Amino acid sequence: MLISSVFAFVNGMGTIPYAMSKAAVEQLGRGLLVELADHEVSILTAYFSLVQTDMITRGVDEDPMVMELLGTLPKPMLKRITPAVAASAIADGLEHRSSRVIRPALWRPVSALRGLVGPALDARFSADRRILDVLARLDARGVALSNSEAPRPTTRKKARA
Repeated sequence: MLISSVFAFVNGMGTIPYAMSKAAVEQLGRGLLVELADHEVSILTAYFSLVQTDMITRGVDEDPMVMELLGTLPKPMLKRITPAVAASAIADGLEHRSSRVIRPALWRPVSALRGLVGPALDARFSADRRILDVLARLDARGVALSNSEAPRPTTRKKARA
């Protein structure tokens, strides 16, 4: 059982490393599904959007810039599920030996049509000044954090011989 995310098939702007890792999980699941088919092993990959957890509360809800970025997205993309809904989807998927589960269900057509929907959304997002401005501020914040956490150069006195 693998946990991917809808970020496996939608633009990961603002969270590119996270989205990349979720796309990698998807590829792992798809590859294992084929490679283990002769051994009657099933592989379930779960795709969730926003699961209402502490990670979402602290990393999303409490960050005004992230909330501003999310506010630029179509409302259906922001639908959240509870951990109980995610757990139930996993249990049902395992029971039925499904290869994947997607929650909320509104993401199923997006996944199926990702080759059409993805480029259309990418074009829309890359032309949306609000999105680009928030991303620039997030990027600047990341650079500032990186610089403040960088090791400080030390000066050493040369030892006299």
